[in-house]
Amino acid sequence: MKWILFCLSFLLMLAGCRDKPTAEAQDAFLANTRPDSVVLENGLGTVYLRVPRTYDTLFAWTSYSDCDGCDDIRYRFQSRKLPVYRESGFVHRFPIDSVNQLTIIHNTFFKTGIQSTKPHTTRLHDSLLNRWHQEVTKEKAAKKTDLLFGSFDTLEHINGRDFGIKAFWRFDSLRLLHINDFEASTDKLRFVYTLRTRQNDSTARHFQRDALRLLRTIRIRPGR
Repeated sequence: MKWILFCLSFLLMLAGCRDKPTAEAQDAFLANTRPDSVVLENGLGTVYLRVPRTYDTLFAWTSYSDCDGCDDIRYRFQSRKLPVYRESGFVHRFPIDSVNQLTIIHNTFFKTGIQSTKPHTTRLHDSLLNRWHQEVTKEKAAKKTDLLFGSFDTLEHINGRDFGIKAFWRFDSLRLLHINDFEASTDKLRFVYTLRTRQNDSTARHFQRDALRLLRTIRIRPGR
């Protein structure tokens, strides 16, 4: 019965993600957010967006890779109450839990402003979401843990730009861990919303829907 309830909850979540929210629901949600902006390195431009009020910390760093031109710059919003983690390199371990964050990512190779409205097609090994999907598939095949998971992908035109969207959700019953990833990409930029929690609260249940609502607030002013 527990699995049936989880499946029904997930299907309802997907339906909510694909529908435009009513003005009243959107206003109620945005009341718990705040406006912010990120000035991107290399003159790429400025990102204007709304983030949850709990995202009271912003920091940036360079994630170095083992191939030429693969390094990227990352900007992360999260709560100051949660551990700060700066992943770097092609191979690294993700935190198990206590993760609720937004990471904006672009390659260090880009030196010109963001102009195109076409979705940026990320390489498979560059996608945090695809890494998690590969890991889950391997775990499930090896039967190391009891997994319930789902995913979807779509395209959406937001504030004059096309975004490719991929979402992935799973419940790990061995670790009692709720895992949510929501990744959107447009020209030169990726926006990755991530949640790892043991709490089955409203934040976990509505994470995909709320990430989409936050994504719809993003506006990008091109740089030079």
